[in-house]
Amino acid sequence: MVKDFIKMKKINVPELELKILNVLWRKNEPLKVQGIIDNWLDDKEPGYTTILKKLQIMEEKNLVNHHKNGRSYSYFPTINKDEVSHSKFKKLLGDLFSGNKLEMAAAFVKDTDLTKDELSTLIEMLQKEKDK
Repeated sequence: MVKDFIKMKKINVPELELKILNVLWRKNEPLKVQGIIDNWLDDKEPGYTTILKKLQIMEEKNLVNHHKNGRSYSYFPTINKDEVSHSKFKKLLGDLFSGNKLEMAAAFVKDTDLTKDELSTLIEMLQKEKDK
């Protein structure tokens, strides 16, 4: 699994594109531009033309595609969340922790205020990985 992770291609997804993808992943259905805005989670909604232009850029990057519905388009992701999270994780590991996985894991545990149940689940996950 670690070898597969290292071989994964780098996917560049800036913050606004990631927020758009999160809306599309969460809704799990093609959405028009206004549908993306209507399902925006941040307090400040982006403008219609901002989202439209970003979707056009995302299509060029093969992150989304669209279906034509009359005169409008409905957009859907062409990449899954796991692919993006692996790429983001790998970049964070390299950029911030110089590839030191233990340092990154320690920072995660220290900085995320995990509950006892979450820590227990994490320990179980690590044990399963160790036993493979």
